[in-house]
Amino acid sequence: MSYFSDLLSAYSKRIGINSPQIASYCGLDRVTVYRFMKGKTLPKDKETVSRMAEILQLTVDERNVLWEAYECAQLGPRVYWERQYIKSFLKSFKGTSPAVPLVQYDSDDVEESQTDTLLVSSRDCTLKRIQKELHKECAGEHCSIELIMRPGIDPVMDMLLSVGKKKKTLKVKHLIPLTTAFLTEPGQSVISRNKSFSEKNFSAFDIPAGRLGPPDQTLKVPGGDTDEGAAAFMSETSFPERSLRWNYELLQNFFKIVSLCSEGFDYEPAYYYSRQNEIGAFPVYSNLLLTERSAILFTDDLSESIFFWNRNQVAAFHRKYERIAERKPPLSYVFRDIESFMDNMNNVILKRNRNKDDTEYFYASQPCIIPLLTNEVIKRHLRTEIFPQEKEERNDALKNIYSYISAIQARYQESDNNQINYLSESGVRYFMKTGRFAEVPLELYSPLTEEERSEMILRLAESPTFSARILKKELSPPEGMLCLEVMDKSLFIEFLVPGKGMCFLYVNEPGILMAFRRFFSGFSKDELYSEEESREILRMIAERKQ
Repeated sequence: MSYFSDLLSAYSKRIGINSPQIASYCGLDRVTVYRFMKGKTLPKDKETVSRMAEILQLTVDERNVLWEAYECAQLGPRVYWERQYIKSFLKSFKGTSPAVPLVQYDSDDVEESQTDTLLVSSRDCTLKRIQKELHKECAGEHCSIELIMRPGIDPVMDMLLSVGKKKKTLKVKHLIPLTTAFLTEPGQSVISRNKSFSEKNFSAFDIPAGRLGPPDQTLKVPGGDTDEGAAAFMSETSFPERSLRWNYELLQNFFKIVSLCSEGFDYEPAYYYSRQNEIGAFPVYSNLLLTERSAILFTDDLSESIFFWNRNQVAAFHRKYERIAERKPPLSYVFRDIESFMDNMNNVILKRNRNKDDTEYFYASQPCIIPLLTNEVIKRHLRTEIFPQEKEERNDALKNIYSYISAIQARYQESDNNQINYLSESGVRYFMKTGRFAEVPLELYSPLTEEERSEMILRLAESPTFSARILKKELSPPEGMLCLEVMDKSLFIEFLVPGKGMCFLYVNEPGILMAFRRFFSGFSKDELYSEEESREILRMIAERKQ
């Protein structure tokens, strides 16, 4: 059985029609529809699902639920939710930084503890006291925080963003616990499956009216009651076990990680793998936050916490943290500005080298232009005034840029180039409007002329070695200046931080990398224009015919 088949059965019972009637309306045989309702097989296309929605007299919201349930059944719950989280991540990249308000929990009204240890049994009090400790830590010239916490605990993540925006000398070391369940390919890990809904839990009157939500989200029913059966299905039957959900939360909240990396203060995310019953720092209080003066243990829901101020106890927690953090690999390497980018230019090129036999996926909110640039265009638009006035240093910097661009061009010109490039139509139009592209920091060059823009897009459309496919639906706003390259051993993310320039991330955690590879390798024909259609769209935009 599947959520899709249970929905079909419930909707048909609601209006009192049977399999033969549905089959007759949809032009199918009775046995086929019967197999749909028993979860033995699925319709071949959405057109069939639409016809079934018509005879079942579904509302717009109910149709959306049915379509999403159909897609979930097609892909499998694991892949379906993985794709939803990555889509959400990409759509979160806007032309501005995420608007994170300064978090205030009225910590000034929290009295100082008269003891060395304090047990708190309130979420509100926990947040107030955590904020008070953060403010104390940041009162000095240098401040440092050590943290063991999954990224899904939003209030604490928002506090770090708020404090970091005000205190640029802040240094945060963040250990993120993960499990190895995320490293397996779909179908290789065991996903717990309970029996389907009983008639009691999923009756004709308990059909969820809202869209499918993420795991553990409560679904609503027409009468305003909670559909416990559907909620249980989404959290227990249709979604991977708890240990895997921890890793999905990292995907779902990865934008917070990216935001912290880009804010300018020193944020170092690292990760480690832990057994399911040992996720986090300690068995019950699975999260640990350390300042110079205090140690704080807290539960995932922040409802309980223990605060330590005794100097010896705090020192013992710091030693435990160091033992856990020892030799843990970084989640990402960050280049926050032009200087660090230039200093690590050779390292960037080396990391972007790939196994020639492996497919590389490249997505940019604007078209990929570097492989098409000529030396004349490069010389004309590179802004040498941003480099030091000493001629030798300026020439060295230019030489590094030429080397970087040449290395990328050489790779795209190889006959065995095995890269798939995804573009959006709005991204191409944005480039035609602005003359800006996401692969090179904006500070390095002046906008291309209108004639050069048209020439570049036409060359892209006619290039025999540079494969470009246009997506039918947008993944991210074009003004976000997002570049994302998925290689066999690393994920490269480049994006614009308004007012601060470009930020460059290399993500090496295998689970995240594998999830992005599955996402970009899994586009269906319905989601992409064909190669010839994509080329024609590029020609028409370049020639300003549409």
